Amino acid sequence: MSMELRVRPAVPDDLVRAAEIQRACLSRPWTADQLGDSLRRESYRLLIAEFGGVAVGTADFVLTGDYAEICNLAVLPAFRRRGVATALMTRAEEIAKEEGGASLTLEVSAQNTQARAFYAALGFRAEGRRPGFYGEEAALILWKHFGASADR
Repeated sequence: MSMELRVRPAVPDDLVRAAEIQRACLSRPWTADQLGDSLRRESYRLLIAEFGGVAVGTADFVLTGDYAEICNLAVLPAFRRRGVATALMTRAEEIAKEEGGASLTLEVSAQNTQARAFYAALGFRAEGRRPGFYGEEAALILWKHFGASADR
């Protein structure tokens, strides 16, 4: 079995597995029904990362005008630090650019230093804050600008 990393668009048969991955990784995971409802929207994208044909990570985002908003990024713990999250984020950026986007945005817990470092390494910068976004915790609003908006 090949252990090559592959990132592809999700299909309806992926929804249960995508929800399982989110449940294993996120404090506020989406259900398979929520993912399915979103997948029917023209602006929504769900990506699946596979190792050896087994789904091990997901990224989902919404294309909104000239930017894409990352909703969730989840990689199973056993597959972290293998480039899965980077591959998912790289593909999300490629799709955003293909669709005319000039930026990516997302929220991350202000307390999550590991995630903040990951996003900073990808070129994201904090441009705002949402108090109480994660219950008692604030979220930082991160942006990565490319194309015409990169000079901001």
